[in-house]
Amino acid sequence: PGGPLLHFFYQEEPGSVSNWKDLPGYMVKNFQYMATHFGPYPYPHFSFAQGGDGGMEYPNLTLITGDRRLGSLVGTSVHESVHNWYYGMLASDEGSYPWMDEGFTEYASTEVMRALFPQQGTERPHADATAAYLKLAASDEHEPMSTHADHFRTNRGYGATAYSKGEFFVDQLGYV
Repeated sequence: PGGPLLHFFYQEEPGSVSNWKDLPGYMVKNFQYMATHFGPYPYPHFSFAQGGDGGMEYPNLTLITGDRRLGSLVGTSVHESVHNWYYGMLASDEGSYPWMDEGFTEYASTEVMRALFPQQGTERPHADATAAYLKLAASDEHEPMSTHADHFRTNRGYGATAYSKGEFFVDQLGYV
């Protein structure tokens, strides 16, 4: 309602079917929340397909592995779909500025998940990102946010900088 037509493609496997059948209701709420708080999705359709080796975003499509707990399926679906607001509409360059794509996506995803699962929310929803950033800052794996995605020395340094430090940045900017 009020957004794109959502499509869901998955294999009916034991253990994952009920979660995939519950996913559409959550994704409708995801797109409605994003439209209200971050701007409407401008394209007429979006698809969620079982596939890949985790979760990966593409224009108007996300691939997600199938056999997941409901919270994991919803969380990954939210995160991967929200990428379409950043690299898809704002055209952030994930290679040159991974913190903009992943960090902004993490920030918005945390906000959406808090709305979808209010009973699991904390008083400070971005506290995990703050803690991860502070741990990174105290380590020898801290690198500048301007580091190209392919040039980080370690995967941990990339992940903590792009995801956690990026989310921390947006959270702190919200305070200003």
